Amino acid sequence: MARPTVEQIRGLGDFAHSNLWDITLVGSAKFGISEEDLNFRAQSVELPKRTGTSLEINIRGQKVKQPGDYDYSGTTTLTLIETDDLIVSQAISAWREQIIETNTNKMATKRDVEVQVIIRRLNRNGDATGVWVLHGCFLEDYELGDMTDTGDLVLPTMTISYDYFTEGF
Repeated sequence: MARPTVEQIRGLGDFAHSNLWDITLVGSAKFGISEEDLNFRAQSVELPKRTGTSLEINIRGQKVKQPGDYDYSGTTTLTLIETDDLIVSQAISAWREQIIETNTNKMATKRDVEVQVIIRRLNRNGDATGVWVLHGCFLEDYELGDMTDTGDLVLPTMTISYDYFTEGF
């Protein structure tokens, strides 16, 4: 097969950019941060995935493989940029407190603390070219960002657990 020509590459159209996306945590307002504020502060997010297993079939020394189950990874990490008003840290704290209250360990129901996460890959015009919808999401873990002497930005992360996702292209 020959190497592609410039004209063949030009014919592929616009390429997807890794920085053209948005995210919505439907219901985040109950944790003190609007969906819009959270989207503006979002720096990166891992796309959800399903990972497959395979089965090895061995019959008298002859081996073949076939697809097995595919399982959801079950978590995604969202990295945000903190501002001086600490709105991200406060939202993380509020979400965590609603899940399990400090001092009393009183817990809310999953329905009361879960959100739906929508990640959209965008083209140059801002139109969605891919959409991932994560269902049954809740805050599983978090980091409020490191304090260093380098003057870097504070980048809190949230590990969000989900039950399953749907995707559309």
